[in-house]
Amino acid sequence: MDWIKEFKKSVEYARWHIADSAIFAYNTNIDAVKYLKGKDVVRIKLPFNSLIKKCMQRGEQKEIQISKRELNFLMNKLEYDSLKIGGQAGNMANAASFLGVDCFVHTNNKSKDQLSLFEKPENTLIAYNSDFKSPKEIDGSGDAVVHYVIEFKKGDKIDGKEIPASNRFIASFNPQNSEMEIDDAFKQNILKKIIMIDKVLISGFHNLTEKSGYETKIKKIEAQLLEWKILNPDLKIHLEFGEFQSNSVLKFVLREILPICNSAGFNESELDGVIESSKMRFGNIIEACEWVCAITGRAIFHCKDYSFALSKGREGKLYQLLFASLLAAYKAASGEHATFRDLSNFVHSGVRINKNGLREVENLSKIKTKFNIHFAPALLVEEPKSTVGIGDCFTAGYFLVD
Repeated sequence: MDWIKEFKKSVEYARWHIADSAIFAYNTNIDAVKYLKGKDVVRIKLPFNSLIKKCMQRGEQKEIQISKRELNFLMNKLEYDSLKIGGQAGNMANAASFLGVDCFVHTNNKSKDQLSLFEKPENTLIAYNSDFKSPKEIDGSGDAVVHYVIEFKKGDKIDGKEIPASNRFIASFNPQNSEMEIDDAFKQNILKKIIMIDKVLISGFHNLTEKSGYETKIKKIEAQLLEWKILNPDLKIHLEFGEFQSNSVLKFVLREILPICNSAGFNESELDGVIESSKMRFGNIIEACEWVCAITGRAIFHCKDYSFALSKGREGKLYQLLFASLLAAYKAASGEHATFRDLSNFVHSGVRINKNGLREVENLSKIKTKFNIHFAPALLVEEPKSTVGIGDCFTAGYFLVD
């Protein structure tokens, strides 16, 4: 297969098949991004140095919960290089807004600092009083929720050894009283719009802890999703996993939220968490995704080298995967979100296929499955400018395209 030719076709396919509007809930915050070298980790002596060093040594992502005091230490000691919209819902909405999608974004924090970071306010809609408004029209107040994101680069050294892949370490401060709480204005106003909306992307459950009253919060979200489906039976809901801090929370999400959803997505570490919580034994990654697909109807796996999607019906399309991979690759290569014109120029600029991903796709395609399946190698981005939000770009690109 001429993969580059197919990537080019995916842009036009997505242009004509992307959703007009979508809901993005429930986690939106500010990411304070810091680019850190291995020598700095050794020199500064951070509170969780051993975890950061392990991430760097393996080239893997890790997310942990921290206290406000630890966040203040990071913000004051290391400072930051940039502030961006964070949270899966926030990242996915920002990516989708550049593609012309009207994004109804749930946030229970309307600080001026956070609202100012939505990059396409003309396509972003925030519940305020009795309606949805552009972030620019809202007189925001209150303190922002901030996650501290440490980015590290492939080829840099930690303890004398090269870092094998660019990635990030996320230190999240989530106030117990606000995380995954449904915003009252959003709850009321979205009912007026739900019949006109086709897609819902939900996320953020991984930030809940056993001390946060997670069962009550999750049940409220479950009730909201079920109400939406009654009002709009054609509504499609996608659950994007994260790196759960609590196995009990993950089990509850698998039991209460997953069966309501029409699809679910995850990367390798997130899928490992699902496997562990399910207490099932799987012979390979395809079998693990089959278990999720049997519940939701579709399961999407994505990592830096390749992606694949299983579906019960024939609706899963290769161009969805390719477009999602292209959107993620553009974000990695440029550090920016892409319009359709940007993507068209990018895919015609001499991009190359990730050879490691191609080998994995060839090997995985030999595994038999009872579901419809599509594979796609990723595009090669040798020196990513940023890894923050790449997976969220992939998810937005895949789920928003039919």
